Amino acid sequence: MSRNKYFNDPTVPDKDNRKKAHYWADADKHLNFLSKLRVDGLTQSQFHRAMVEGYLSDDGDLLAFLNGYKKKHTVQGQRKRSIVDGMKRRTADIRRKFGIDEGDIESIFDIIEEETGL
Repeated sequence: MSRNKYFNDPTVPDKDNRKKAHYWADADKHLNFLSKLRVDGLTQSQFHRAMVEGYLSDDGDLLAFLNGYKKKHTVQGQRKRSIVDGMKRRTADIRRKFGIDEGDIESIFDIIEEETGL
């Protein structure tokens, strides 16, 4: 019995906790994408999981790229981008002001869950 190469990939989520995602791409760009992935030694799944992880962890480089992409391709208007940027700055300021990090936020939610039974 042959083993699927993804069984050994530590970035693949547990089968009970995963969702498949698809998107449409230009055929030429997709071929270029696959070629670059091969050079970098990544699968499409690993690449997408890395991007999602970077996005969710507010990676500055990735977010700067996305802001430029949104502006260049008019994905989001300037007003909306300014509002979102302002919200992110205020959130960062509050976290700095009160010394709150992601671990603290998780702990707060854990305490709320224990106390409320939610």
